[in-house]
Amino acid sequence: MNINKFTQSSMAAVQNLEKIAADYGNQEIEQEHLLYSLLTIDDSLILKLIEKMGITKETMMNRVEELLRKLSRCCSRYRSSWFHIRLGKSMR
Repeated sequence: MNINKFTQSSMAAVQNLEKIAADYGNQEIEQEHLLYSLLTIDDSLILKLIEKMGITKETMMNRVEELLRKLSRCCSRYRSSWFHIRLGKSMR
């Protein structure tokens, strides 16, 4: 993967993955974190495509947040600065 070929929005989404994982207390970055990040960037192409399929942003965000809460947690999000976050199996 060559990050130099990413758009600015895609790079911003990737750079936000670790924060999202830490916010949910997850030690591994999974596909759900990437989807959440892509949905929250300004002028999201992914969000536009989902809305064209008739799915509202709120519905999609709620579903992705539900999936993030189901991922294994290693600690409280308020004490997450001490653990190391790595890529999960689905992202390798």
